Amino acid sequence: MSQQHSAWQPSQSAHFQTSLATELLSERPSRTADYEAENHALRMLARQMAEPPGALLQRLVDLALDLGSADTAGVSLLESGPGGATFFRRVALAGANAHHVDTTTPADSSGCGYALHRNAAQLYTYVDGYQAYGGVHFPDVVEKLVIPFPAHGDPYGAIWIATHDTARRFDAEDARILQSLADFTAAALRLSLTAKENARLTEQIEADLQGHRRADEARRQSEAKFRRLSESGLVSVAYFDASGRLTGANDAFLRMIDYSREELITGALHWQRLTPEDWAACMRAVLDEFARTGKMQPHERQYFRRDGTRFWALVGAARLEGSQEGVAFVLDIDERKQAEQEAQQQHERLRVLWETAAAALATNDPPAMLQTLMQRIGPQLGIDAYCNHLLSESGDGLRLESHAGVPEDAAHELRWLAFDNATGGSTASNPPPIAEALDKAQQIQLARIESQAYACYPLLADKNRLLGTLSFFGRARPQFRADELEFLDTIGRYVSIAYERLRLITELRVSDRRKDEFLATLAHELRNPLAPIRNGLQLIGAPALNTEALARVRAMMDRQLAQMVRLIDDLLDVSRITRGKIDLRKQRVELATVLMSASETVRPLIESRGHELRITLPQQPIPLDADLTRLSQVFMNLLNNAAKYTESGGRIDIEAALQNDDVIVGVRDNGIGISAEVLPNVFELFVQGDRSLERAQGGLGIGLTLVKRLVEMHGGSIQAKSEGPGHGAEFLVRLPLAPTHPSDEQPEPMQTAVQTSRPDRRRILVADDNRDAAESLATLFGIDGDEVRIAHDGAEAVELEERFVPDVVVLDIGMPFLNGYEAARRIRARGSKALLIALTGWGQDNDKRSSREAGFDFHLVKPVEPETLRTLVRQADSVDRPESTSTP
Repeated sequence: MSQQHSAWQPSQSAHFQTSLATELLSERPSRTADYEAENHALRMLARQMAEPPGALLQRLVDLALDLGSADTAGVSLLESGPGGATFFRRVALAGANAHHVDTTTPADSSGCGYALHRNAAQLYTYVDGYQAYGGVHFPDVVEKLVIPFPAHGDPYGAIWIATHDTARRFDAEDARILQSLADFTAAALRLSLTAKENARLTEQIEADLQGHRRADEARRQSEAKFRRLSESGLVSVAYFDASGRLTGANDAFLRMIDYSREELITGALHWQRLTPEDWAACMRAVLDEFARTGKMQPHERQYFRRDGTRFWALVGAARLEGSQEGVAFVLDIDERKQAEQEAQQQHERLRVLWETAAAALATNDPPAMLQTLMQRIGPQLGIDAYCNHLLSESGDGLRLESHAGVPEDAAHELRWLAFDNATGGSTASNPPPIAEALDKAQQIQLARIESQAYACYPLLADKNRLLGTLSFFGRARPQFRADELEFLDTIGRYVSIAYERLRLITELRVSDRRKDEFLATLAHELRNPLAPIRNGLQLIGAPALNTEALARVRAMMDRQLAQMVRLIDDLLDVSRITRGKIDLRKQRVELATVLMSASETVRPLIESRGHELRITLPQQPIPLDADLTRLSQVFMNLLNNAAKYTESGGRIDIEAALQNDDVIVGVRDNGIGISAEVLPNVFELFVQGDRSLERAQGGLGIGLTLVKRLVEMHGGSIQAKSEGPGHGAEFLVRLPLAPTHPSDEQPEPMQTAVQTSRPDRRRILVADDNRDAAESLATLFGIDGDEVRIAHDGAEAVELEERFVPDVVVLDIGMPFLNGYEAARRIRARGSKALLIALTGWGQDNDKRSSREAGFDFHLVKPVEPETLRTLVRQADSVDRPESTSTP
């Protein structure tokens, strides 16, 4: 199998190029990484290091099939045929087409060939034509993911997975896993090539020895013929007498040891590195074996040339028939021994890589893993020291995480490598370029550590996110070889995996803890209002309850219900925003209007806790392009938090200041403050501090997440500040000012419901299939003196509206026979001028849009304040009703 294919180029007109879809890997959402399965797979590969390469390749494709959830997986190697033709041979297959192993495909018609030429992962979709070469017909391939790998720098082969099912599509996570397996494949095949070369050399040696045996037979027949053969120079031959003294040698032997015949015969034994006494002892052992067997079994031994260089030779000897003289046959096997040593070294390195990969996917202590690793590879590669730096949390430099072999004074100077701040510096959200980080590490490390051989690698996650650097130093060697640099680069990638895995596990644990805390808090917060509501229901039915007590019970139930509605609204808002389902309804609005709206909503809580609220605004108006409802919600949440987390009798300040084209609004309290541990993550979902008032006042850990998303949707930003527990907290909201132009129209005033009185009663139709809801609403309108009729389905509502001719129709949406939308359409189709109000539990934007299209004037989401309903019903008194709209 040839390894030299560097001149090979794929056909530029190959039809498989039309099915390239590699860009989809980065566009598709990646499935969640299963590190446990990957870790298990790599451990299995590590345990199979001693197996033949063929078995290891088959295990690789079995694992690729499983980890990639594919239908077919394989390893294809590039080979050369007669006339210089190139093709790919499927040396290992698993899955649907495993029985087609050892089949071939022309390189110019193979997706593997194009991937190998590009030296990058390639994704093909709906591949069919090139599957039928060589009489082999595969099922249609929906997608095929190919990862190429080289051997000794030349194109060599690829590992791939394919799916025949349209429901399975590959993503970046599949490419990452397959790349890891491709690295293993390349290493295994390099070992395989070395083993094959060793076998070839062994066969040559055996063939030479067979020739020597035939020559021995011939020499026994004719000594003269033998001597003519030995002097031909085809074989290195030396002669010795019965005492073991060398008596002669042919020219090939003399060239091999670089000594003259006279030096050899007169006892110049430096090529043996033996004293005459040692030589005599060695020869006695040889002569004793001669006495028993008439020959000396071939053995390997290291010799020295005149210049001191070493070489390995295979030596065998036999006694000349009818004589006490012996002849030694010497074969230079130095190249074979070097190949064996390289194979052993490669085998050991591969074993280290397997162990490192397994450790990277299991360790919770990457620095300890590095220390152990250095003890293994340091003596092999001549590495005296290493440094491992990690990117700081602020992103402005590299901090020394671990090291070995570095003098303490140098380690002290290398503990922090700051980045250049000339252009604004780097931050955690704006990390430095990878080249800059490497250059900084190299400049300072080389200046502090006296070393000739040096290699520095970036530790990366997701191919381009910098985690840190890993550097190796060798003081006793001039430089690292190319194969050693490749090995160290792979080590660096495994260390990156270890750090990134540890980060992900930590984040998952934090996320799980926050989720558990959130669910527990949610259960607590929902049960809190349910308990008094249930108690209130029992009290309402008590015959001894007087009017005053009944009023208190109803007020209590109303407050608890409002608390539940607020919790549910917050949950729905976070869900909508995170899924991008909220559209802002922006208009020109004054900041003062926003803050007044928010403070009025929270004022009952502020007053109940005895807080002092101060609002300081610039004298000039501050126009914003904003959704009044949503922006008021931002400051309502901030004020609500300030009131809850400040002890009774506290102070809350709202201050606004202009800064260039922005306004900065600060909401500050003198409450319990925020700890340094919580502050960096305070805007993340479900994050809650250990606040003593929180359990008593309620909170789900989603309010600030909602605030941050809404502020960013308005083009602004928010920052949290606190000097720690007991020192209060401040939230700074930065918002862009609305553009000002002379031709700008004055903003229209907000529409408000105007209360009017009428001497006659209103006629109101209520339709709801929930009888309790319909009757309680009718009772509410009846108390106001209005005439009310009730329907329990949509069809009944349409019929009753025609006979009753109401001023106001309140319709539920989800009703039998006819839903509320259809009922409204039929009522409007008859020309009814009644005020139509949708009262429903459906509150999404598309629900409100459907209401407007059906002819409703207002869309209210259950539960609704009774006063809100009364206010809307009074609008039926006006001749000119407002245009159809929705209220939150």
